[in-house]
Amino acid sequence: MIDSMPELIKGAKALCEVIEIGTGYPVRLEYGSLLGCVREGGPIDWDYDIDLSITYVSHDKQGVINELTNMIWFLKQNNLLIKYFFTGGDKYADSVKCKEDILQPDGQMHVMDPLKHFTSGDIALDLFTGWIDENGDFNSCKYGNMCKGTDILPYKRGKFGDYEFWIPNNSDPYLTKQYGDWRTPSRDRSIEGRDRFLYR
Repeated sequence: MIDSMPELIKGAKALCEVIEIGTGYPVRLEYGSLLGCVREGGPIDWDYDIDLSITYVSHDKQGVINELTNMIWFLKQNNLLIKYFFTGGDKYADSVKCKEDILQPDGQMHVMDPLKHFTSGDIALDLFTGWIDENGDFNSCKYGNMCKGTDILPYKRGKFGDYEFWIPNNSDPYLTKQYGDWRTPSRDRSIEGRDRFLYR
């Protein structure tokens, strides 16, 4: 865990509040940050960033892409977007002059700490995309179908360092699908990344 993690957690909390107030979307912990929250009450020892996620309200991929595009534009307008990833690679905020410039987002963004602790380099706040499909299953932009939507929503609060964040209603099925025996600390990952699931 990096020495600056407490400041990064504080910045992540501020980002969650800015997004929720500005757009109405609650932001929850995701991936390794969620694992640390549920298992240890804070970041895992070898973590260097914070993973966050928004569960969009649309149940079809095109609807999710439309909501995601609006979110990227909101972040850009509020000077919070560093870059977003799309089907051809990544695109930095400086190249986004209007919403029409946003190309096929794949669901992952690097975003700014609103408190301006960090602005570049290897330290980042990652913001990912999730949605509940027509069958009631939760999907992530990286791994696809992960669990039942009722395991994700409604959110509840979880302690992460000195702050409380939104986390899934029942994290066990989600973490088990991703990490296997998630209760035992390990650097290994159980499932391979399948980036750009929104376009598969």
